[in-house]
Amino acid sequence: MIKKNLVRKKAYIDTKYCVACGVCVRNCPVNAIKVTKGIYAEVNFEKCVGCSKCSKICPASVIEIK
Repeated sequence: MIKKNLVRKKAYIDTKYCVACGVCVRNCPVNAIKVTKGIYAEVNFEKCVGCSKCSKICPASVIEIK
């Protein structure tokens, strides 16, 4: 059996357009997102599992899983 090198996808937030509403923070199952200085959300890549819940619920549509 050949194992492939799997790269786990992560959430990336376009901070330029993030409105810091906190919806992603409240819906992240692993608490990988926080709102910084009330200006924009940031992802802790060590915690992020790439589940895409945040990107699906973001009202500003500024979160991508890649």
